[in-house]
Amino acid sequence: MKNKKYPKPHSVIDKLLRIMKDRNIKQETLAEYAKVSPSQMSRILSGKVQISIWQFADIASGLKMQITDIHTYPDIYEKVEEGRTHKILVEVEIELTDEEVERIDLKNKVKNKINL
Repeated sequence: MKNKKYPKPHSVIDKLLRIMKDRNIKQETLAEYAKVSPSQMSRILSGKVQISIWQFADIASGLKMQITDIHTYPDIYEKVEEGRTHKILVEVEIELTDEEVERIDLKNKVKNKINL
């Protein structure tokens, strides 16, 4: 039996793979978001099966992202209205010990920002 050649996966698959890596998300989790089996998700991520728009929307919802932001990942799409300054969203992940959190009073600083 000959090996079947599959087309190169859509660029959105590359974005999903990068998001999975950056967020440390397992393929099974993505499958759960898309409401498909892990083996079906494997076929989607390998390009053997095309992702449906419904699966893509469900994945975006599970990731708490907009579909557009998956397409532009790691950049965030923001429509800039005429005369308005463009803002850039920067997400930073910092690992701190309990002692460091206490020393910089991080919990209170976060509470103050949320209560603005």
